[in-house]
Amino acid sequence: MAAVQLSFSLRTSSSVKTVHLLGSWDNYAGQLPLSKDKTSSKSGAWKGTFRFQGATLQAGQRYWYYYIIDGYHVSHDPAQSSTTEPTTGRVLNILDVPSEKSSHKSSSKSSSSSSKHSSSDKERSSRHHSSREKHSSSSTRRESRRDSLTVDIP
Repeated sequence: MAAVQLSFSLRTSSSVKTVHLLGSWDNYAGQLPLSKDKTSSKSGAWKGTFRFQGATLQAGQRYWYYYIIDGYHVSHDPAQSSTTEPTTGRVLNILDVPSEKSSHKSSSKSSSSSSKHSSSDKERSSRHHSSREKHSSSSTRRESRRDSLTVDIP
């Protein structure tokens, strides 16, 4: 599978100093830093775009992720689909990587992924867009993705 680029964003209180993303794609080992979203009219907006190389994300697989705020506080994005991990009780966001054979080209980019989406992923993504935009009050966030922090994940 080719590299997959994903963008993540989170709204926090304006007093937050750092936000890091952790995911099951590397068994929660790496902490990927998000940066303050200077294009947002709201304080406390964070974003990051990460490029996952090679086999880090497998097509058709489900992954889970969460955020660490200011080095110790565990959080998830309530605007995205989530589940509760049964052994720890931690709320995790869900990331479904579309399977390659059911994917097709799309001219619109998802706010959480620039990879190809199946129609059911597009519907789920549309719900996330409207829900997220209510929280962020920013309709220009998708156009400003090139200003986000970009990191290549091997």
